[in-house]
Amino acid sequence: MVVKGSCGEKYILDTKSRRSGYGYTDYPVNGSGNYMARIMTSGNRSRSVELNVREAVEGNGCYENERPLNLLYIWGRFAGFLYEGDGDAAGWTDGLQKGDYDISGSHSVGGGAVNLAIAVQIAAAMVIAVTGKVVVYGALVRYMDRYEDSAIIAILHCLDYAGIPAVLAGILL
Repeated sequence: MVVKGSCGEKYILDTKSRRSGYGYTDYPVNGSGNYMARIMTSGNRSRSVELNVREAVEGNGCYENERPLNLLYIWGRFAGFLYEGDGDAAGWTDGLQKGDYDISGSHSVGGGAVNLAIAVQIAAAMVIAVTGKVVVYGALVRYMDRYEDSAIIAILHCLDYAGIPAVLAGILL
């Protein structure tokens, strides 16, 4: 894989990853010996993450327990960062390492948007249930009163228990 640095430098990454964690995969940079590239998953490639990494690069700070040296881009889009790490295979294994899962607030999914979506679904289910009980059940009762000798009405009358079939019909609608 080929990635570019923030000033157009070209880095060729090894095809075999050295470590994967929650939201990233680390690859050694070919021919560098001790440089590693942390490539973020697509869900972590946001503008805010890019700005945080840029701030760490310019301020000589840390991001995700590493000291970024340069920002990395794939096809002109932010992909991760370059850092100095142990390029040797010793101590590295493929797959997840113990402690790789970071579920801090910056990586957690959820918040207000998920709660809002759940609230909208609950409200919609309640509206549908009330509509089924009032409208569909009312129409069913009037129909049953009008055609009492029908076989279908007899079956529906047996199934009618305080509007439960009407509520189910309302949910289906």
